[in-house]
Amino acid sequence: MTIVVTGATGMIGRHLVAALRASGKRVRVLSRSAAEPDLAEETRSLPAPEAPAGLFEEALAGATGIVHCAALNSDAGRTARDVFAANAVLTGKLGRAAARTVPGRFIFLSSTRAMIDGWETATLDEATACRPVSAYGRSKLEGERLLRAAYEAAGRSGDATALRLPPVYGVGMRGQLGALLRLADTPMPLPFRRYGAPGTLVSRSTAVRAALLLLDHAGPLQDIYLAGDRQSLDTGEILASFRQGLARAERLFHLPEAVLRFAAALALQGAAARLLAAGQIVRSDRLAALGWHREDDTHAALRALAAAARRPGRAGQTS
Repeated sequence: MTIVVTGATGMIGRHLVAALRASGKRVRVLSRSAAEPDLAEETRSLPAPEAPAGLFEEALAGATGIVHCAALNSDAGRTARDVFAANAVLTGKLGRAAARTVPGRFIFLSSTRAMIDGWETATLDEATACRPVSAYGRSKLEGERLLRAAYEAAGRSGDATALRLPPVYGVGMRGQLGALLRLADTPMPLPFRRYGAPGTLVSRSTAVRAALLLLDHAGPLQDIYLAGDRQSLDTGEILASFRQGLARAERLFHLPEAVLRFAAALALQGAAARLLAAGQIVRSDRLAALGWHREDDTHAALRALAAAARRPGRAGQTS
């Protein structure tokens, strides 16, 4: 059994490859850059989004399943066209090739940003209407659509699914959670006690277990699954957990949200304040019904992650 993994050098992909190999599966990495020699048994080139269909079929030949983790965020210097090509066009071409050549499952690691953007507050499940505004969110949603269309055209709609993830925490995390961990590792008092709405996170290890469960599930797959921890935390609770794990004093105080937002706007940080204030609660009942076990204690998991971050050489032992 050979499982293809894209994005294998990323935070989730690297952990996924290790879990697949530990379960006895052979792993083929598709990469646009040179992967580490010991990452998997086999490495092939990941065709560019504009590559002809035949190159995608060659890259997937002989594989029995695929987990597509590769993605491009809307970071500085990346245009909306770049993001769309990487997240939508590439996914569609992989999907069409896999529907013809790969007999097993196609698991696409998507994002709750395909549903709504990060500055909105809502409760999300698989029935939530999607209304992304950002280039990243729109590209992920279109990637899901193209994948679904490819498998429907091949008469295999039960073999492909999108696993939508909220912000993922684990060793090597970047983005907002990485910034909060760095902020927690300072002595300064922070005005985030009881700030914003609670939101759901997901640990890297439980996200990987979700992908493995879907990859091996015997019955037909639904087109969408959501994965999230059982608890939902606001910004202050995340910072408090990080500081406890870092063995720092909590040093959080309450400032009314309107005051903090006004101060952030004056400092040209209004967008960051909106993101920190928003909270999206993710319902994972569909995935749990298949036997997936979510993280029950996010506080403890974040404490362990922060504690590992301050002990060199032990970071790989956390979620």
